[in-house]
Amino acid sequence: MIYDFIKERNILIISPFSILIKNQIESGNVKIIYNTFPDIGKVYTYTNEYTFFNNGPHNNIFETTKIIVDNIKNSGNDFDSVIISCGAYGCLIAKELYDYGKNVCIIGGNLQKFFGILNKRERTKNKIKIQHEEFWITKIPDEYKPKDYMKIENGCYW
Repeated sequence: MIYDFIKERNILIISPFSILIKNQIESGNVKIIYNTFPDIGKVYTYTNEYTFFNNGPHNNIFETTKIIVDNIKNSGNDFDSVIISCGAYGCLIAKELYDYGKNVCIIGGNLQKFFGILNKRERTKNKIKIQHEEFWITKIPDEYKPKDYMKIENGCYW
């Protein structure tokens, strides 16, 4: 279903992993991993900040959401559809971008696997051998891990 949503469209990915996802698309790795991966237009990214432990960059979730949405609207990026995976901000951002006339899809913590990225949760939950493993990102690079990430559901997102 996610592939139908992005097929032949310019997309914006909102996620702390957006750059990794874009790299998997542009390298062609995701097409090797999944032969059903569609042709898409341009890929834009917005890397949101982590706000675990109620330690967000602004006074509250609403202020941060407004800043994120304003940054996206003012980016000049010409996208049709938005894929969102950014925790509690997801629904708030989705509403704003939907009202702005964009197609919106919230995936949540499962987003990475659709693009050939395995987080700890997927690596430990699925004990099966993955096909084309050399094209997957199987270890999340340290620069994507926030401080004290192991205190967040035992580090399952990374």
